[in-house]
Amino acid sequence: MFRELFTNQDDRNEITQLRKRQQYEEERKERIFNAKQRLYGVDVPGLELQIKDKNKIKTLKREQDERFIAQEQARNDLISTYAREEEILRKKQILELDTFRKTYQRPEQRREFDINDPMMLKNAKNIRDGDNDRNLGLGSAQVFEGEDINFADRRRAQGEQQRSWLNQQIDERIAAEKDREIAHKALEEATLSCDKVLGNYYVEDLKLRQEEFFKVLNYNKEMAEKRKFKDEQRKKENREDDLAEIYNILTSDMFSGNSKGRNNFSDIEMTRFYEERRKQREEYNKKKSDAGLLNKQWEEFTIHWNNIGILKQLEQDRKAKHLFMETTRYNLNMAKEKLEQKEHERQTFRNVITPDFFAQFNKNSR
Repeated sequence: MFRELFTNQDDRNEITQLRKRQQYEEERKERIFNAKQRLYGVDVPGLELQIKDKNKIKTLKREQDERFIAQEQARNDLISTYAREEEILRKKQILELDTFRKTYQRPEQRREFDINDPMMLKNAKNIRDGDNDRNLGLGSAQVFEGEDINFADRRRAQGEQQRSWLNQQIDERIAAEKDREIAHKALEEATLSCDKVLGNYYVEDLKLRQEEFFKVLNYNKEMAEKRKFKDEQRKKENREDDLAEIYNILTSDMFSGNSKGRNNFSDIEMTRFYEERRKQREEYNKKKSDAGLLNKQWEEFTIHWNNIGILKQLEQDRKAKHLFMETTRYNLNMAKEKLEQKEHERQTFRNVITPDFFAQFNKNSR
């Protein structure tokens, strides 16, 4: 049984095959050495068994091949299904991309479309409005072919469009800075709130630890007092019993001088009695001193461990306070660094718009 606990599947298969082979050999020996069933020449049952085994192996192999072919076919069907779904998804994405481009990225929506507009001249005004064109004076020459009459209007529109884009970018940047300031303020408030909650948790945990420590201390004191009271009661009872016994002995006929009580004891027995009583007294005194010493050691041990507990609690409180102060100092430094970084970014990346920026546009013609 224990050997099977340390064998794997291969070992168990090998053991099964070995047992089958041994059983087959035993059956073959019985057929050969049995005089009633002995066959000379060909072992027909053995051959039939071999044929049966081979057919079984062929059947298993054929079933295995069929299962493999079925699994391969199912795998190919699954791959084909995934390929079709992926192709449909790719076509859908391409169609959505084309639709988006046709809807939101048309050529006429580009900023530079007016420069490359093929219908610009066709849609523009005529070069001349006839002989009564107010742009021509008495000494003016005729308007030549290829001149752009709408050049000034177009440049004016382009300048207004650029200014609107610039104002939009400025507004977006101001809004982004306000969002960053709000997020930073929320982060600082969350950090301070978290520190405050941690401080409250630390104070509560410290109070609970102190309460538990004083409970244990009071319990130890009560147990020590109970033990001391029991020891005193036991000492008192023993002392009363001893006094009663001494009183009984002293008031007996042996010590009262009555000759009737001593007639039955010899001098040797009396000497032995006195010696035994002396030993009992010494043993009693020794037990009493040992009990006193044990109580004193127990009290010293209790006081020592109470002092150790108090020192450990003070050390833990000091470490917790130091950790709390370090965490608070670290958070304050991080908040200070973030404020300095924010001020540095505000001073570094601030862009003041001046009239020179607008004056750089529309200085020359195309």
